[in-house]
Amino acid sequence: MLTDLDLLHDGSVPEIRSWIERVTCDLAPGFIDPVRQWLLVLLDGGTRAHRRSSSSIYVYFGCVRPFLDDRAADYDHLREFTRSARSSGVCEDNQRSCGGREPQRRP
Repeated sequence: MLTDLDLLHDGSVPEIRSWIERVTCDLAPGFIDPVRQWLLVLLDGGTRAHRRSSSSIYVYFGCVRPFLDDRAADYDHLREFTRSARSSGVCEDNQRSCGGREPQRRP
């Protein structure tokens, strides 16, 4: 009844949003915001993107996490990683599904 009267608001944060905050905080400082924004677009959808399920987001991030960790050793910000760096063979290890590593699993 309180919900029908718009008097009850659930102030809790969905688990997937908490997870996104937690895993992105572990990234290199220059990678946090772009990766967080990407994950939130996957979650919420956007003008050019459909919403993805939580399961898909866990798998997508698990696949790119090793790549992000590797790049953080050489780059201060994700935007520094250019098309020329990709074409010069820097990504050869990540051509296989999930970079040849196990995807990160849900907590």
